[in-house]
Amino acid sequence: MQAAASYYGVSDLTQAFPAETVPYLVKFLRGAETEKPDLYRKASPIFYVTRNDPPLLLVHGESDADIPLDQSVRMTAAYRRAGLAVEFVRVKNAGHDFQHIGDAPISPSVETIHRRTVEFFKRYLGGNTSTGTASR
Repeated sequence: MQAAASYYGVSDLTQAFPAETVPYLVKFLRGAETEKPDLYRKASPIFYVTRNDPPLLLVHGESDADIPLDQSVRMTAAYRRAGLAVEFVRVKNAGHDFQHIGDAPISPSVETIHRRTVEFFKRYLGGNTSTGTASR
């Protein structure tokens, strides 16, 4: 069995993005969405979710100003509608790349996020854990 993880990833390029992010999308797709709506849709993973997709871990900062949190919320919903295994971790007090936002600590911590990611892959890809071999 395979598995995938996405940290603050883009899942639907047809949705609104912050003004600062749009130039990157235009450069990536060599045109604005209004000019190339079919290409923006074709480049959006959310439109390709099928029952055969691997388990997915999504981790996203709640205050991400570059990639809206809704990108991961919507991909989680698409996975659930397809009956697929998905884990979604909302990171409080964190922006893009888990940059600290506000006075409270990031929760879960970056160390915890990394540990959960390793545990996720061990669960679905197999391998040794501290308590033995992961089950499938």
